[in-house]
Formats: sequence, C-alpha cells, structure tokens
Amino acid sequence: MTKHANNLMRLIMYLIMLLILTNCSSKETQKHVYSFYGESQHWSAELSVDAIEEFSKGDVGTNYNSEQTRKFTVTYKGDLSELSNIKKIEYSYQVEGVGGGAYQDDFASPPTQKVFTFESSDKGGAIIGENQVVKATVIVDGVKENLELTIKKNK
Repeated sequence: MTKHANNLMRLIMYLIMLLILTNCSSKETQKHVYSFYGESQHWSAELSVDAIEEFSKGDVGTNYNSEQTRKFTVTYKGDLSELSNIKKIEYSYQVEGVGGGAYQDDFASPPTQKVFTFESSDKGGAIIGENQVVKATVIVDGVKENLELTIKKNK
C-alpha cells in the first residue's frame, strides 16, 4: 500500500470514528412547562408542571431520563372567616398512568390563609402530558369536593 493510500485509509477511519462518536452522544431534550386548572363550588385548584425529558442513543436502544417539579395549589373561593372553624383539610391530585400527590393540614387554631400549596419533584418517572386530565379532591372536616383540572390555555 502506498503512503498516499495509507493516509487516505487513516482519514476515512478517523471520519467513521468521528461519525460514530457524534451519533452515540446525540441527545434530544424536551422542556415542558404548563398548568392545569379547575374549580368546584368552593375551591379552585392549579397544578403547575415544570419538566425535562432527555432521550439519548444507547448501546441497546434509546435511553430515557426525566425530571419534574409539580406545584399543587388549592384556593378557597369564599371569605377566610368561613374557614375559622375547620380542624383539618386534605387536598390531593391524581393523574392516570402517572401518579399524584396528597397533603394534609391540621389546625389547632383558625387558618390564616385560604391558599394551600405543596410541591413535589421526582426523577426518572412518567411526565404529566398536556392532554391529560387531573383529578383533584379537597376534603375539609370530612366534606369532600372533587375537581377536574384541564390544561390552562394562555389567552
């Protein structure tokens, strides 16, 4: 093999290796930021989702990684004074195929606000999709109200 042919072979091998390495390290990232909103007779609720999904090529197929933060807020629609006698509030949400969250506040004295919030985050789990419906529940001293939250559209 001549010196010119040898150099050409090295260049071709180098380009093939570069192509393989570039292809193996390719990664697609998708960012999701949206909110779901709904109301019942006495309550409004909002679930905010901030998530990142990463897809990358692996040895056997596509690798998937995710991370998300969820903020769930329920707001009493009446006057704060109407909550003065409550002892306990439970609020939760559930998304089919994804999971949900729940929180409870107990009161020794009347609440000082009518907005209740909890946040959660996880890695590697399913991401709540924009087209999903969120089922929420608020229970105040045993009295239950159900809410259906749908994607909040920007006006």
